[in-house]
Amino acid sequence: MVDAWLDEAARFTLLARLLYLAPPAALLLCAATAWWRWRAVGAPWRAAAAAWPGVAVAAAVVAAVLVASPPAMRMQFDESSLVAVSQGMHEARTASMATGAVPFEGAVVRLENTVDKRPPLFAFLVSVVHDLAGARIANAFVVNALLLGVGCVLWFVAVRARAGLVAGLAAPVLVAAVPIVAVCATSAGFELLATVLLTAVVLAALAAVASGGAPSALALLLGTGGLFVLARYESLPVLLLVLGLVGWRLRRQIVCTRGLVATAVAVAWIAAPVLVLLRYARDPKFYPEAGGRPLLAFEHLAAHVPPFVQQWFAPALTNPLPGVLAIAAGLACAWRLWQRRAGFGDLLVAVPVAAATGATLTWFYGDVRERTALRLFLPAACWTALAPLVVVAGARRAVAAAVLVGAVALAGLRLHAVARGAAFPPLRTAALAAAIEAAAAAVDDGVPEHGHTLWVSTAAQHLIVHGRAALSPASFARRADEVQRLARDGHVRALFVLTTPLDREFAEAYGDPEALVRATGAELLRRVATEAGPISVYRVPRR
Repeated sequence: MVDAWLDEAARFTLLARLLYLAPPAALLLCAATAWWRWRAVGAPWRAAAAAWPGVAVAAAVVAAVLVASPPAMRMQFDESSLVAVSQGMHEARTASMATGAVPFEGAVVRLENTVDKRPPLFAFLVSVVHDLAGARIANAFVVNALLLGVGCVLWFVAVRARAGLVAGLAAPVLVAAVPIVAVCATSAGFELLATVLLTAVVLAALAAVASGGAPSALALLLGTGGLFVLARYESLPVLLLVLGLVGWRLRRQIVCTRGLVATAVAVAWIAAPVLVLLRYARDPKFYPEAGGRPLLAFEHLAAHVPPFVQQWFAPALTNPLPGVLAIAAGLACAWRLWQRRAGFGDLLVAVPVAAATGATLTWFYGDVRERTALRLFLPAACWTALAPLVVVAGARRAVAAAVLVGAVALAGLRLHAVARGAAFPPLRTAALAAAIEAAAAAVDDGVPEHGHTLWVSTAAQHLIVHGRAALSPASFARRADEVQRLARDGHVRALFVLTTPLDREFAEAYGDPEALVRATGAELLRRVATEAGPISVYRVPRR
């Protein structure tokens, strides 16, 4: 119906606005349900105060991770897109990213925008930091560092409740012993957010079952789930799976109060824009990376599972995935099953994690041989690291202490592998993205026209994220008259063309910058050699 009423541009504008409004609505809903549950639980302050050992360990883990893996954009160009959306939320209050901008009175003015294919919660959290401290790329790293601390506290709480204090202290340390955790926690991606929220949903589900279906506990599960669905594509089916398990367990105990029904309706409203986003994600024009392949397919699963299993259990300390911890987790789970100690709580933990992992393996990009895809397996990596602690439940304190010492030693060795670049070497795409910005800065920042320059490049969106006015070659051709007016009025005083090794791949969608160089007789100013190929900067003469 909406498609019939609105043209494509209007539909995307509406979607961008809804995607911006959904995260604050989800945060308010989660806060309201948390307060409801807080008031329903006896002695809540005493329970919160008891978490201080976990807070202390979390602070130590965050500090160690930041030292071993200084923040950087490692998963280009996904991170640029997320930062771009956060800037759009900060500037225009829409979940849109600028793909074209021009200089006007010395400032960058957005002209062309699109909706990113990723759910909006992480970008919104970064935009809140922009609102408080000013727009900077580094704000994405701040959000992930805080999320790592929150996750560590949640992992401490989850394990302490089942295996005791010492095992709880070992939990965040073991998670830090998986190199991909440190990499994601110091990058600008949304994977850590999705992992932390999955942990929160699982804990809320366990609490709801333990409460016997108390309305406040079920409401908190729904409120947490409202945030979770805005974090990652597969969050919605995973949440529905969790709710199904809880509903089956409590099928004769749930009382549908007005507050619980209202919470469920609110979660459905929050999830609606993500469903629309999923619909657009099937469009190859909206999601060109798929290259025409089906986004989800069993043929992907068949191709991805063998290398996944091989690398998941590879024992080398430089393996960015769990490795030795996966072996320990398998043995621990087998022991628990042999001892017949597994229960519904174990099922409630294992099923959503396995579902999220299975969805990733059926995704066209879920191949562990592609290093940028490793981040998609972060939820399974974290819970795999925690699994060996099931053997500590009921064991003597000396066993738990030995596990804690071993966790500290392993984390130290594997964080050292991260620090020296052995566990996750710099990626070619990240190096290329950094080289593009460095080449632009070397030319533009030293000219008198700085602030009044316009760049033409297939990497226009990446240049805009770094504060430069830029258009794609195709956009520049469409807006030639507009650019000429800006030049006559003194807003555009220098015009640069930047070519990259990506141009041939993106020429069909964004235009060919080499054709513009030939047509204008642009002068070569700088050429930078990179592993992927040369980056060249040309200056177009004024006429």
